[in-house]
Amino acid sequence: MFPFFAQGAAQAVEDAAVLARCLADSPDDPRPALERYESARLARTARLQHLSHDRRDVNHLPDGPEQRARYAALADSDPLVGNGWIYGYDAEKALAMPS
Repeated sequence: MFPFFAQGAAQAVEDAAVLARCLADSPDDPRPALERYESARLARTARLQHLSHDRRDVNHLPDGPEQRARYAALADSDPLVGNGWIYGYDAEKALAMPS
């Protein structure tokens, strides 16, 4: 996970929660548990990885008009609302949803 969206540790915790649940549901055969884990996590982690990667350049703009435009855009938005899908994640619900 790139560090530019500050989600590396959070994703590790989510991974652990989902993986633990998958393994608990299939303790005698890890193969289906691992397949279920991958299915439950792949789209979310890929989306966060892409967002983080895309912010690589935006987070390191030199002083100037692009940087001021970034600050203006950030000032005009509520990051908790815009990123609610990140902070509202529920591992139990994610496993209950069909892949």
